Amino acid sequence: MPRKNTPLPPLYLADGDALLPVQRYGEVVGYTLVDSDKAEELAQWGWSCIGDGYTARRENRDGRLIHLYLHQVVLGVKSGDGVAGGVVDHIDGDISNNRFSNLRFVTNAVNGWNRRNARQDNFSCGILGVTWDTNRKEWMVQVKANRRKFHLGRYHNLTDASRVAECGRLLLHGTADGTVTPLYNESTPIAIVRDAARKMAAFALPEAA
Repeated sequence: MPRKNTPLPPLYLADGDALLPVQRYGEVVGYTLVDSDKAEELAQWGWSCIGDGYTARRENRDGRLIHLYLHQVVLGVKSGDGVAGGVVDHIDGDISNNRFSNLRFVTNAVNGWNRRNARQDNFSCGILGVTWDTNRKEWMVQVKANRRKFHLGRYHNLTDASRVAECGRLLLHGTADGTVTPLYNESTPIAIVRDAARKMAAFALPEAA
């Protein structure tokens, strides 16, 4: 029987943000970005990457299980209650970026337009830095450092991709408590960061695309 998701501590980054673990059947498959001042409160629950790619958790309400979406929880909206005049939208189109500053209330039309234009031919799985490349049928990993994108390869397995993304962020940003210090910055060649992230992820992978 699959294991249930359990509350797990967040990972605090040196840049002031935090990564909230995202699970699937009790196993961590990636992380989603949240504000550090909200991380501890949100970490009281186990969060999942559900079918539509969003990060959510389940709650029993009046005898029935419903999904509480993370982006709605951050803005104080209860799933199922609706939002007057529209929905909660991710401004940058990345549904794994659940910081308060990246969320807003918009009409359904604006939300749909934003999602189409931000994702283009790719879609997010709700795991920070990992998207599905519909052309190559693989998970693509990209992380940022001071607005520069680092392409860290494509992978057949979502768990492999999420681990490489996590390692890439640690290599470029470190952690707030100093247990991991940044080894590279935005001027480092992409290939160096990619290879280091793959080695740090501690599994054998074929050459990145």
